[in-house]
Amino acid sequence: MLSKIAGISAVLMLFIVPSTADAHSTNVGITVNSGPIAVSWTWIAGHWERGRYVRSHWFHPNHGKNYRAHRHGPPPSHVHAPPPKHKHQPRHYHRSGRR
Repeated sequence: MLSKIAGISAVLMLFIVPSTADAHSTNVGITVNSGPIAVSWTWIAGHWERGRYVRSHWFHPNHGKNYRAHRHGPPPSHVHAPPPKHKHQPRHYHRSGRR
């Protein structure tokens, strides 16, 4: 009798489990915007490529390669500083050649 009850309860569980799996389906119309993605420098170890040895280097998808040593860490961030101002005004030459 106990095995009959266990068999019936097992069959009932098979009917219940698929309906609970559908209760948590994902909504297709929802989009999630991620924040800004920070891409950092990646260390590329020295390797052979097409019969030539490529030195170890740091790689960044926007800035390219930098051959700074690994022990010194990744290269500093690229800060676009304004150009330095001149100490003196540039010379203006007259058309006649004299000042």
